[in-house]
Amino acid sequence: MDFILKSIGVLLLSVLFVSLIAFLLTFRRIIKSVRQTIRQFNNATTSSAPKGSQRAGKTGEVIIDSRTSERMNQKIFEQNEGEYVDFTEEK
Repeated sequence: MDFILKSIGVLLLSVLFVSLIAFLLTFRRIIKSVRQTIRQFNNATTSSAPKGSQRAGKTGEVIIDSRTSERMNQKIFEQNEGEYVDFTEEK
């Protein structure tokens, strides 16, 4: 009787061990597939579109701005020009 219980215990442990190995291999394959898909997606998006911002206009047309962030934030006015204008009120 003792031999039968030990055999069943060893059998259950071996089934558990094989199931764990199968689960880990399946999980590894899923992770590998997800990483490969992410890499393909990143490569496709970086090679097909220029870097820049994209937004829709009021009429639905798409505006693509391919300037760098430094160029976008550059001031339009010269250093010696001001943004305020002195004026005199005329009657």
